[in-house]
Amino acid sequence: MTLIRLLVFVILHGGIVERGVAPRYAPGLMEQVARARDIQPVACMVSRPHGPIGGWVWVFGHRTGVLLHCKIVDVSHPRDLARHTRTRRVVEISHENARQLCGTTKGSVRECPVSIIELGE
Repeated sequence: MTLIRLLVFVILHGGIVERGVAPRYAPGLMEQVARARDIQPVACMVSRPHGPIGGWVWVFGHRTGVLLHCKIVDVSHPRDLARHTRTRRVVEISHENARQLCGTTKGSVRECPVSIIELGE
């Protein structure tokens, strides 16, 4: 699905679009989290400030123009939620997806601006 089609869907049917930044997990950690939760690892996995775990979101990397459909395999711990919201961490991505979405696997979180699109029911 293209970004424009997703945004039109959100306008017509509801959903959420958030812009922020995407820190990355350490290499292999997102897959470990998925397996610990009995979730089959997929090509793109993310952590969100809120669930549902097992749900799906679209992640658009502003630096790269890449749009990925990603499974939510983790959520922010309640003690981290306010900080993640304050620092605009709308999603945390796997190290393996960082190059696609951010253009790099190094550097500051500010160097990975993203938009998250959650489709309404």
